[in-house]
Amino acid sequence: GWKPYFTRRDVMMPIRHTEATYHLPFFPGETYSVEVWIDRIGQHSFVSAYSFSSSKGCHAEVKLVHAMMDPKTFGKTQVPADLIQNLKP
Repeated sequence: GWKPYFTRRDVMMPIRHTEATYHLPFFPGETYSVEVWIDRIGQHSFVSAYSFSSSKGCHAEVKLVHAMMDPKTFGKTQVPADLIQNLKP
């Protein structure tokens, strides 16, 4: 499971940047499908991507940049090898 990645002590993973592109409006009470994938894995960060859709089409696309940070120094650190393996398809 993913719980260990949110409770690990050797690296912090704050969201450094977020961007969203809206194509169609969202309405309360409607149901939407979400497709999730890893868009890019870099040396010190990775980008997760999301597409929200319904029978009407794509409503929004979102990207989150997750930076890797050393919890002792608060400096950047590399994406852990075990995390890279779990992020790959």
